This record gives sequence, C-alpha cells and structure tokens, in this order.
Amino acid sequence: MISVHPGVIQSQFIKANNCCEGIGLKMMNCSRITVNQGAQASLHAATIAASELPTDTIYFHNKFGWYKLKQGDMALNDAKAKELFDKCDSLCGIERNS
Repeated sequence: MISVHPGVIQSQFIKANNCCEGIGLKMMNCSRITVNQGAQASLHAATIAASELPTDTIYFHNKFGWYKLKQGDMALNDAKAKELFDKCDSLCGIERNS
C-alpha cells in the first residue's frame, strides 16, 4: 500500500475573504506547487510496478522522491494509524467487517 500527500498546492481550496488575505495567499504561492505537480505523486503511486517499490524507504515526496522515515516517526506507529483509520471510519459512518 502507498499513501500519498499531494503537497501544498496552489488550488482554490483556500479563498481570500479580503484584500489582505488575498495578498497573503499570493505571497504563499511562491512556496506552493501547481495542481499538475501535486497530481504527480498520486499518478506515480497508481502506476508504479510493485517490483519498482524501494524496500528500505516508505515515503514518496513529490518534490524530493523516496526517503526513509526516522525511527520513532509517527507514520511508523501502527497503533496510531489504526486509531486514525477507525476515527475516519466513525466520522464517515463506515462500518467494516474485521
């Protein structure tokens, strides 16, 4: 399984309510990636062959590629991952057969 975060993209997800917010969002655009660039990680994850997956890395960043998470990283905590998954299911009203 591969999890994907598209990155911080220049989308219309956040809209300015006033001129000052608009200026702030424009300034933030220099550090955000385009929507097309953000889609690349999902496309990569959906099309990569299992034989091409690295065995010693577990995270793919759409700007920096594959890298290994440090020991103790929250993403490696299976109990916390299950807790988050279960909470999402609960909030969405999803019941799964275990």
